[in-house]
Parts: sequence; C-alpha cells; structure tokens
Amino acid sequence: MSQRDALRALDDRVLGMLRRAGLSDAGEFRAAGLPAGASGTACDVLVDRDVRLFGDDDAEVATPHVVVTLYHAQVQPSRGATVVVGAETFRLEAVLSQDESRSRWVVSS
Repeated sequence: MSQRDALRALDDRVLGMLRRAGLSDAGEFRAAGLPAGASGTACDVLVDRDVRLFGDDDAEVATPHVVVTLYHAQVQPSRGATVVVGAETFRLEAVLSQDESRSRWVVSS
C-alpha cells in the first residue's frame, strides 16, 4: 500500500468517527466553472472559524479567517471552487496546506 493510499484509508476511518461524534459537516463540493443547476459532489468538510493567521513579514498581526478541510479521496479542490454546508457557501481562496490525502483552504463566505 502506498503512503497516499494509507493516508486516505486513515482519513476514512477518522472521518467516520468525526461524523458519528457530530464533529464534521456534510457538504456539497462544486468545482469552479460547474454550470448553474448542475449537481456537485457530496463530501465531508471540517469548518474552522476564527482561525488566526499571521503575515509573513515582521509585523505579526493576526487576521481571522474561516478555514475548511477537504479530503482528496472525495474531491479535488482548487481555487475558485465552492463548498456548500447547510445554508452557507464557502469559496476556496488560498490553500494553506495539503498533502496526499487532504487540503486546508482559507475561504470567503
């Protein structure tokens, strides 16, 4: 089993536990450019609100953001895509981190 496959299998087990505990959200991923009215892809989403990110310069000013985590076994996120969770729509703006199994994105509402 490759590292990617092992990470995705681990994600699947962890997401199952998070779902049962009510700590993840069911979302609909819509790739950038998807025609209006077309169905998106069901996915699991972790939403972190009021995340404090610091700039890369000498002035350490924290700026609050909303960050979502998406899993590559379910979707292939890219800038401009949207994720709908309940009545909220999040637009993927900038990737914070990613590996073979997941991506964390700063989003706008």
